[in-house]
Amino acid sequence: MRILFLVLGCSKNQVEAETLASLFANKGYEIVDSYQNADCVIIHTCAFISTAREEAEWHIRKVLEYKKTGSCRKVVVTGCWVQYHTEDVEKIFPEVDHFVGTAELHKLEKILSQTDKCLQQKHVSRSGGGYLDLPLGYKRMLPKGEYSAFIRLAEGCNHGCSFCVIPQLRGKYRSRSIKSIVNEVRILSSYGVKEINLISQNTTYYGLDLYNKLMLTRLIEKLENIEGIKWIRLLYTHPMYINSELLKLMNESDKLCKYLDMPVQHVNDRLLKLMRRGMGTKKLLEIIGRIRNTVPEIVLRTTLIAGFPTETRKEFRELSDFVKEIKFNHLGAFEYSDEPSTLSYKLKERVPPLEKTLRVETLFSIQKRVVSDYMKKRLGTISEVLITGLNQKHAVGRSCYEAPEVDGNVIINTLAVKPGDIVKVRYIGYREYDIIAELVKE
Repeated sequence: MRILFLVLGCSKNQVEAETLASLFANKGYEIVDSYQNADCVIIHTCAFISTAREEAEWHIRKVLEYKKTGSCRKVVVTGCWVQYHTEDVEKIFPEVDHFVGTAELHKLEKILSQTDKCLQQKHVSRSGGGYLDLPLGYKRMLPKGEYSAFIRLAEGCNHGCSFCVIPQLRGKYRSRSIKSIVNEVRILSSYGVKEINLISQNTTYYGLDLYNKLMLTRLIEKLENIEGIKWIRLLYTHPMYINSELLKLMNESDKLCKYLDMPVQHVNDRLLKLMRRGMGTKKLLEIIGRIRNTVPEIVLRTTLIAGFPTETRKEFRELSDFVKEIKFNHLGAFEYSDEPSTLSYKLKERVPPLEKTLRVETLFSIQKRVVSDYMKKRLGTISEVLITGLNQKHAVGRSCYEAPEVDGNVIINTLAVKPGDIVKVRYIGYREYDIIAELVKE
């Protein structure tokens, strides 16, 4: 059987799909990259906010239309949307052959191998399930030409933010073993991966459930010894679990990027409490100060929510002033999304939709000025860049100060390089979130 994986949502979903593809390939299935060549299309969905579900619905309709006229015999919908809104998805798409939730993904190959009948089956468990992992010796499939990979450290989350559905979708936090992660990175390194990006719903919490103590620093020390890995990057870190041991390693390490993705969501004490973030403004500012004092070269990325229920204009101005003052190098901002199963849904005072949109636009407007100042300071400096692609006129890449998919790129005025190269460049200009560079001759 020829299978196409259509992946929607975050980098965690991408890792999951690559793992599933690897499991199928090792069982003799052919993994293809177009509808035209597929006997079965597996649509791996996201359900974090309403727009993610709308995107999933659009793609499912498109694939089902193709099924009527093309070679595709089966359409399978998997992942978070199935787990979160099983009955709704079934009613909307009775033509789908299988629905498989997040806790049953490890059974997916068995489900497809049992029958070729186009009889709709549902496979959703509320148990939370285990972590979807590869057996020792299996190679994880990456898209062709990829020299960067996301490494998922854990499944689920224990934190329980009032706006978040992840614990309902993925269960409690469950760390992978250090041995399993190290083995995966060794395999990826053996076929050319140079950058790894460590992810989970809360990366800095890693190990506490499995080893009874925070083990991220210990894990990184193991990963640093793997030949071929040039950069190790931390994404999705909760500020509450960033400790001095981790910051010391970041300041001293040649491989751990001086880059920290640290979603803070808001800065107002009252709203942080309603969000159940586990800390107030004073503690948050103290942590940011400690990070910058310990790692002077640090590049910080954050994510913010605008229009959380009951957020007043004064509290939003507090958030805006925070963005001006802290000057995050990279920033994402999102409108609060109503999710009926969350605690925040019970809050009665809603910020009007248009006001939420305007608040997000205000944050991005402020951030553009912050980024412009940041880019100016980089002009004339030299750093290494991982080449990720070529177009007709330029090479495109990222330094250790830009994360894949979410940050800007480095545009280099040369074609005398190839994807996977790590080269030295000097920064000579910028346009919005991308920085322009020239090669430095050795």
